[in-house]
Amino acid sequence: MDEYAKYLEEKKAKPKGLSTFKLKVIGDVLMFLSAASMTLVPRFLGAPSTDDMGVLTVVVLCEAISWVAIPIYAWLLYMGFDRTRSWFKYGMRLFILALVCEVPYDMVTFGPDHLFDFRSQNPVFGLVVALVVMVLLDAVEDLKTGGRVTLSVLLVIIGLLWDVLLRVGQSQAILNIGSLTLGFCVIYYYLHLRENTMMIPAATLGAVSGIAPGFGVYATRVVLPDGARPAVTNVGVRPTVSSAGRAVIVEPWILDYRGDLYGRDIRVEFHARLRPERKFPSLQALRDAIGENAAQTRAYFAAKEGL
Repeated sequence: MDEYAKYLEEKKAKPKGLSTFKLKVIGDVLMFLSAASMTLVPRFLGAPSTDDMGVLTVVVLCEAISWVAIPIYAWLLYMGFDRTRSWFKYGMRLFILALVCEVPYDMVTFGPDHLFDFRSQNPVFGLVVALVVMVLLDAVEDLKTGGRVTLSVLLVIIGLLWDVLLRVGQSQAILNIGSLTLGFCVIYYYLHLRENTMMIPAATLGAVSGIAPGFGVYATRVVLPDGARPAVTNVGVRPTVSSAGRAVIVEPWILDYRGDLYGRDIRVEFHARLRPERKFPSLQALRDAIGENAAQTRAYFAAKEGL
């Protein structure tokens, strides 16, 4: 065999695509962008708001690009699950890592004074939940078709509920990273032998998960146990009352409602955009704007109900 033929054989035998190490590096860089959007960017460029579209654009781009890390880490988790000799040891290492990451995650997301904040858990817990679900899916694989399908669907639903209840990676109240991670892992688990087919549902899941309202104030309805009520909802970083500009929040003000809803999950339906989010010169100016938005919301729903 001459040198050129040997070169062709070696090139053919070389695995295609990115190595596991390269995927980890890419994932780490993407996760760094997410952390930078909440720490370094506000510190050096100022708090993001619609008054400074340059900073706001940098923050949004860093956060949006970092979401590409979710399918990467989901794939690495599936590969680890598929190749590990002991899923229990693998899971314990992930669980310990999740515990270690919780305090830094809470401090970055909610501020340095929040060492433990249960409004959201770090995304590593999403990896733990996804691993447990895949282990259980593997355990029911030998059952008859009817029982296997029923139990598999039930296991995935339970995993999703855990992600929702723990609010895994839901620092922005928009994207539940835990649920999305589990979704990708389930796709990889069942379709890993059909790469072309696997890419279609994976890409669809990623695209749909990125649909979210932009920064601004909206006329919305909040669905409660006793019915739906009109509300004025702000999506953004509250630049007038918060100088840190760390977390993006969705904050509804339910009109003409008396009650305590803190700590409860609610559904918010977006109907109309009233104005962009902006920084007001004073709290009184902010109150006046909110009062005007409340009047606009009432008029909007009154006109809609009158049709």
